[in-house]
Amino acid sequence: MAASNIPLVSVMLSTLIVLLTLRAYKNGVNIVRHIKGELNPISVNQIELNSPHIGELSKIGLVAAAVALTESVAFGRSFASMKGYHLDGNKEMVSLGFMNIIGCFTSSYVATGN
Repeated sequence: MAASNIPLVSVMLSTLIVLLTLRAYKNGVNIVRHIKGELNPISVNQIELNSPHIGELSKIGLVAAAVALTESVAFGRSFASMKGYHLDGNKEMVSLGFMNIIGCFTSSYVATGN
């Protein structure tokens, strides 16, 4: 099995184990049965910049962005060294920032480029 498939297999197996052993849906836990295959709606009109919590949210967002960037660059560099190519940290940062900005306008979230 390729190393890139391990996270997907892990999620599938853990979901199957929970489904078979816990039977959570019989105890009132909602289960997503079908996900529509369409684009997320535009949500730029829901952004509130005059919230009393904007200062705290900015601090949390800055820390989360730093952690995500560090993780992404470290993860990317490990793959780059295995595959024998160079990773430009500046381009990585710009691409992640751009995708997260676009994502916040479309109800999406791109944590890292992994």
